[in-house]
Parts: sequence; structure tokens; C-alpha cells
Amino acid sequence: MPRNMSFFLTKEQVIKETKTVTRRLGWNHAKPGMYCWAVEKGQGIKKGEINRLKLIRIKSVKREKLFHLYINKGMEEAKLEGFPNMLDEQFATFFCEKMKCGLGQYVNRIEFEYVKDYSGRLVGVSNKEVNALTKHVIERVYQATGLLEWREDYDFFSHGIDLKPHPHV
Repeated sequence: MPRNMSFFLTKEQVIKETKTVTRRLGWNHAKPGMYCWAVEKGQGIKKGEINRLKLIRIKSVKREKLFHLYINKGMEEAKLEGFPNMLDEQFATFFCEKMKCGLGQYVNRIEFEYVKDYSGRLVGVSNKEVNALTKHVIERVYQATGLLEWREDYDFFSHGIDLKPHPHV
């Protein structure tokens, strides 16, 4: 099952797909080829309230100091981060302020791509993972409704259960 990666500060850039790089203080486990859900917020929310924005696939991971953005003196990295009107050094300052760290901080630079598949399947997710997700959704529906078996005539929508496919899947 893909992990969730929060994009709280850059939600609009993800929705518009203008962001293809993210820097993280953590995410040491990130590897090229790994799939993640770009979510609006990943912590401090109740189970089931996650707002999935897009499915992404990690292309590369590089560990670097934020100071390198100051040396660069360009706009390329800021643009990849979804800030086309910022200089790289301005982005580094912005990052340090928001993440409460210094320019000497090591970060993981994660380059990613948006997964597009118009057949409605989860690209890059194994059948085993899809089956586990399907089972989980069905179990949640049964818990919420008290049903013990599937019924075609049950009005899920009047009980606040949205069974429509996710728009980004």
C-alpha cells in the first residue's frame, strides 16, 4: 500500500502538478520507484479523513544541505518545488522558516512524477495491495452500516458513505 506524503504548504502546486521536487527533513526510507499518496495533511487528523490529492512515484532521492540552494543562485530548484517566482536562496530561507531548521541542515531532495492512468487502475500497485485495499474498504462499509453481506438495494449515500472512485485514481 502506498504511504502518505503530506503537502500541506504546497497543496495547490500538487493539484496543479507544478511541483515535481520536495525536500524533507525525514523520509530517509524513500527510494526511487516508490509510490506515495500526496495528501493535504498527514498528521493530527482522524482515520478516514485523509484528503488524497494525487498518486506520485519517486524518481530520485538525494541527500544534500540546504546551503547548496544559496550557492546555486538560480531559480530552477524553487521552480521545481512549485515556486516559479522565487530565487533558490529565497526558497531555502522559506523552507528554513517553515521547518524551523538552518541552512546547514541535511535534507532529502525527492524528485517525483505524477502517476496518470486513464484505465482507472492504481498504477504500480500490486494486485495483492489492491485486494487488501478492497477488503479494507468493504470491511469499513460493513462496520459503518451494520451489514453482514453486500446488498444492492442498500442506500449507502443516505448514510454518508461515499462509494465513488477517488478522482485521482
